[in-house]
Amino acid sequence: MQFNIKQFVVFIVLSLLAVLYVIFSDYYADQREQTASAILSNLREDMSEIGYILSKNLHKQEDVKGHRAVLDRTAANNDFISAIMVLNDSKLLLTTDPAFREVPKENQFFRVHEQAPYEVMRQAESFEGVIRYYRNGDLHRLRLVFVLDKGEVKTYLNYNKANFLVYLVVLPSILVFLVWGLFSIYVSQPLEKLKNYLLTGEDVPKPFKLKELDTIRGIMEQTFARLAQE
Repeated sequence: MQFNIKQFVVFIVLSLLAVLYVIFSDYYADQREQTASAILSNLREDMSEIGYILSKNLHKQEDVKGHRAVLDRTAANNDFISAIMVLNDSKLLLTTDPAFREVPKENQFFRVHEQAPYEVMRQAESFEGVIRYYRNGDLHRLRLVFVLDKGEVKTYLNYNKANFLVYLVVLPSILVFLVWGLFSIYVSQPLEKLKNYLLTGEDVPKPFKLKELDTIRGIMEQTFARLAQE
């Protein structure tokens, strides 16, 4: 099967776009996973810190209310947290935001997830940890729940999306137009002039920028001159 130069250039450009798409897609997915992993680490560190502080200072579950300032400060300083709740089983003991009084349905425990960090952050509405304290030598547990600010999480996860679209759409488009323009000026148009010159023997093309095409033009000019002389 034969194809012309234009078709060949189109094939090369489309192949280049496909390669760029794969590269940028992989880069975007990797950046998104790293961002989600960083958010998870941030939440895990705050939960571990609060759990440690409360575990060391609780002697009965009513003491939780005396540590509201710690929870309020953490919720205020962490952009990804809408509210922090402490519960005894399903009984709410304390919440930093009265608008949140129940544990969201998509509640997850901090553990090694089989899913990728991005999928975990995309699906989870809250994360849960455990507050352990001793009373009269007996171990007791309370639930510590971080309710996520899904809007803020989504903003951070999609932070590189605009850059990805620029790299994937704008830059390749500019590259395509540039390659096509250069090809048209330096290859396609000279070949058309050579074709017309070959068919008519008139309108000798001016010297071309590409050495190979100009060599062909020179040979054709010499050949037509010799034929005319003969």
